[in-house]
Amino acid sequence: MGLKPVYECTKRDAQRLARDVKKGDVLYTIENTCERVHGYEDKQLYSRHVVTHRSVITGSPMVAGSLSVQGLLHRFGPVYTQPPARMRGQHEPVPQVAGPLGGNAHGRPLSRAEITQLESYVAELDEAEAAPKKQPALSIRKWF
Repeated sequence: MGLKPVYECTKRDAQRLARDVKKGDVLYTIENTCERVHGYEDKQLYSRHVVTHRSVITGSPMVAGSLSVQGLLHRFGPVYTQPPARMRGQHEPVPQVAGPLGGNAHGRPLSRAEITQLESYVAELDEAEAAPKKQPALSIRKWF
């Protein structure tokens, strides 16, 4: 019997998933991201889980070493057999929202006045770095 597209978090589906899945099958779960910590991320990402082996004791299919597929279903909710459409996986990079403009780095040719102003900024920074560092007025000795 083939795999269903979605296995819900029920006892019947957990038993069916354990019966239908084979070593090497890839299962997908959806996880919500914390917006407070990862504000730049998508609201939901999917994770991949590969069935690696069967448990020696129970004989149930296992993912991630010690997690059975039934445990995966009960811990993470619905399990999908295909990657969810229009959703980014946790293993994929975040989309780039800024980058090179192409051709010229500023998007337009710079005028002579802008170039001289940028050169003066660079000269000021070079002078500030080359200036000797001021020593603190009071020297504190450590006695230890």
